[in-house]
Amino acid sequence: MSTPTTARPTHRDSAHWYETSGRARHEVERADKKGMRATTLKDARKLNLLPSVTNILKLLHKEALVNWQIEQAVLAVITTPRQPGEQDDAFAHRVLQVEQVQHQERNIARDKGVEIHDGLEYLLAGMQADEKLYPWIAPAAEAIKAFGAVTDSELNLVGYGYAGRTDLIQDAESHWCMTDYKGSKKLPDPNKGGAWMEHRLQLAAYAKAFQRHTRKLGLEDKPIILRNIYISTLNEGEFVMCEHTDPWEDT
Repeated sequence: MSTPTTARPTHRDSAHWYETSGRARHEVERADKKGMRATTLKDARKLNLLPSVTNILKLLHKEALVNWQIEQAVLAVITTPRQPGEQDDAFAHRVLQVEQVQHQERNIARDKGVEIHDGLEYLLAGMQADEKLYPWIAPAAEAIKAFGAVTDSELNLVGYGYAGRTDLIQDAESHWCMTDYKGSKKLPDPNKGGAWMEHRLQLAAYAKAFQRHTRKLGLEDKPIILRNIYISTLNEGEFVMCEHTDPWEDT
């Protein structure tokens, strides 16, 4: 583990864990029995929990994301007023760790993305979504509904040594459709690479786990078609659909 510095604090993101049955165990009871806390790696080892697919994919180097984070940190430093007599270390500590200016835009985009994701989940499950979200999510919802009848939403799946929750499963009679949707400030070009690699890997892992799931239930062993839907967090109703053209087994 790297040594924390003024500009490089030690940070631990929340992680998702699952029991081998597929039950989510993202939290465990506190030792004093007063509430819950986030599950740690130590807890996971003790309880024989499985890491989520997204946990595993955090190990990937995401160059575009890293460059964007660097840019936000630099912008935070050069645009934040310095207090009288403030030394360099104290200034960097205040901007990056106390005020966390570099995270503000990310947090706004993340919150909007969560709203869009949850609204789309409700809409596809036949429930009422927040009315203010309809202009953002309704066009994507109509496109997704054309793929087939919804059979499962937010389904927990267990693979070999991992687990996770897929957004949507649809039955198209001749095949299964597995769709993952995300709110995103930047939309990929379906004709130039399509879905980002970590998202293709994520859905491929879910597909393998879903295949295992259907075979356990004795369901028809049909092909599985994978799609990522990216919904703009900047422009109402704008979205792109990226169908995976490579066989997911190879991915």
